[in-house]
Amino acid sequence: IHQHGAFEQAIGENTATRVMGRAPVPVLGVRPALSGLPRRIMVATDFGDASREAAHLAANLAEPGGCVILVHVSLPSPIVEEGDEGAALVQREGIEHAFLHLAEEVNKGRSIRVETVSRTGDAGAQLMAAANLISPELIVIASQRHHLITRLMLGSVSRKLVREGCWPMLLTPPAGR
Repeated sequence: IHQHGAFEQAIGENTATRVMGRAPVPVLGVRPALSGLPRRIMVATDFGDASREAAHLAANLAEPGGCVILVHVSLPSPIVEEGDEGAALVQREGIEHAFLHLAEEVNKGRSIRVETVSRTGDAGAQLMAAANLISPELIVIASQRHHLITRLMLGSVSRKLVREGCWPMLLTPPAGR
């Protein structure tokens, strides 16, 4: 994977995005700097089956003693109003509980550390910001394979990260493929 200019990013299609968008198996796109097993792997998760599988693949690829960082981005919730501590607590603990279970699953039988990061906002922008802070050697994300209209309206988080081209990427297909 390499960085593309503004024009190439605007078009949105390159070899990496085409292969990753159509492949029925996980696809690993690397950069020249990656010369061994990654020590810091960032995994984008929505806690669904596909992203859980992606987290397990990441843990299998991590160098022993390395770290898998699970990152979840949630949308600002209109239900939780300012001053509604109870609803905020339920929302926060739900995510913390999901992190706890996934971290236990991923860490089981492996000599790696698992860390968690929770962010709020636009998924693509927040994952890019998290990656800039974390400086992962690999980003792992499960593809959702949205229909064309949805992809045009909402964009594709995985395509955005791949087009940026700053990090090696492991993109897994949707669960059941």
